[in-house]
Amino acid sequence: MLIQSCTFFRTNSEIQVLIPCTASLEQKCRISSYIIEYPVSIYDDCVVYSSIEAICFDSSKDLLVDLNITRGVNLPILAYPVFTAFSDTGCFSFQGSFPAAAIYPLDVENSSLELSWSNGFEGFVLKKCSESTGIIKGFNTISFREAVAEKVYRFENSDTEPVKGGGWIIDSRNILSRLAYGVFRESSITKTDMKNFLLPVTGGSYISDNFLYGSEESISIDYDCFIQVCIIKDKTTSFMNLENGEVVSVYFNDSYWCFTNYLTGQNDSGRF
Repeated sequence: MLIQSCTFFRTNSEIQVLIPCTASLEQKCRISSYIIEYPVSIYDDCVVYSSIEAICFDSSKDLLVDLNITRGVNLPILAYPVFTAFSDTGCFSFQGSFPAAAIYPLDVENSSLELSWSNGFEGFVLKKCSESTGIIKGFNTISFREAVAEKVYRFENSDTEPVKGGGWIIDSRNILSRLAYGVFRESSITKTDMKNFLLPVTGGSYISDNFLYGSEESISIDYDCFIQVCIIKDKTTSFMNLENGEVVSVYFNDSYWCFTNYLTGQNDSGRF
């Protein structure tokens, strides 16, 4: 069990949150703001979250935001990027599915809390748990982080079936259900379902809204262009063309899949 002793308080504190720059994104597709979700109070061991939108005027610089956060137990702060893509037909904005995150007060250094994309999955899971199941007394956040990182490394570097995507390749539903029933073990950290898709695009280089996934180069098949991507179940994943502002999104679950190209207006879907 990932257990340690802890104490609970009901006080708040001011903290400066830092979101690292994303200078790799060019002007055709950039982060225009962040939706920041942070804990403001605890009621009957369930955490109440609030959210604000922080405008990002210059993505080449770190974004600093002052927040009033409840303290006394390790809780996540998440920042979902809002992307704006610019093309010849206009502009289009959408919220990404993969947040940056940090744990307060665990990750505080020099009176500042720096969010990171690598902690996004961990923050997402702990927030869901704290809102529904409630605070798990004695939960060892450090051990959980280390166990997730070890499993991710193993899955991403598998000799037989390597995948990419950071912590998001882990099955969050399995973890949450086992935490809810008090039967969580390190063996509960398993890989989620993933599928390969061939997405029609205009061509060029594409970066995912999951910054831990990386980029894909288009390929040509019979004079048409595609990107071959591996998509995580139950998570809308978008790919952005840094040259012409094209955005394509794909989603799937146990029953169906759907695809949208926001530049060309193409929509497609199907059932398994």
